[in-house]
Amino acid sequence: MDTEIKKLIHLKFDEFRLLFTNFFEIPEDERYDRYEFKTEINHENQTFAIEKFWNAQILPLSIEVNASNNADEKRFLIAEFDSYYHYIIATCYGEDYRPHHRVGKNISSKELDLLSDNEKEWQLEAEPFLRQKTYLYELLHTCKQQIEYPESLEPKKSIASNQKDSPKTFKELFKIDDWKKYINALVHVKLLDSNYNFIGNPNKHKGVIASWFYSLQNEHNVINKGISRAVLMEVVNKELPNLHIGGDKSFEQFSVSYQKKYRNQLENYIENIPTLPK
Repeated sequence: MDTEIKKLIHLKFDEFRLLFTNFFEIPEDERYDRYEFKTEINHENQTFAIEKFWNAQILPLSIEVNASNNADEKRFLIAEFDSYYHYIIATCYGEDYRPHHRVGKNISSKELDLLSDNEKEWQLEAEPFLRQKTYLYELLHTCKQQIEYPESLEPKKSIASNQKDSPKTFKELFKIDDWKKYINALVHVKLLDSNYNFIGNPNKHKGVIASWFYSLQNEHNVINKGISRAVLMEVVNKELPNLHIGGDKSFEQFSVSYQKKYRNQLENYIENIPTLPK
């Protein structure tokens, strides 16, 4: 077996482990709950970095190893990842972990109203972390599947790049001409500046913007429902600088912050803006 390939595999998996474990703050005192989290980092950006590293650094290496038809290298690749996989599970989640936060099925406004003030505050502060934690747990299992079943290793091209007619701008994304009022609504609630740069709190407000676009597509019907979440995410990230939403699953749900604080403000704004004549 080529020792350089062996070193490279080990190096890349170790970088992946560091990215993963840096997402978490594991308390030395195990009496504390494992849901402790670092409030000073942007967990959504961290998730995006982990997924990007896997797709850009490890998948191509795995494809190369698989294409070499070297049985020893393949066995080493699988065994090496398996050891890192179990280390990450044990360190970051615990062997008995089950996803605490159901991605795409956030707590409802009615459920939130039943909570105490302290419980509400915890739910609103922890929600972004818990969503990303669950997303990473699912990502880790996807990575394991890709390593163990080489036929699934072909890198997936962006859906937007595979569709000639897929929208690239807001003008192409919306079905209506007066689409700007729906973006200006986000300016009105101070999540964007006048140039449509994202200026909100990354840990709280990215989910609000994703929720708003989910509503525009599925409730207001001003965005074609046939447009996938991945394409929607690409356009939104491109058109709203500094946003960087890292997972398209955000576009299939309503966040608690959106339901509790922003939905009515956004809805009221667009209701009071006249529709452009056709």
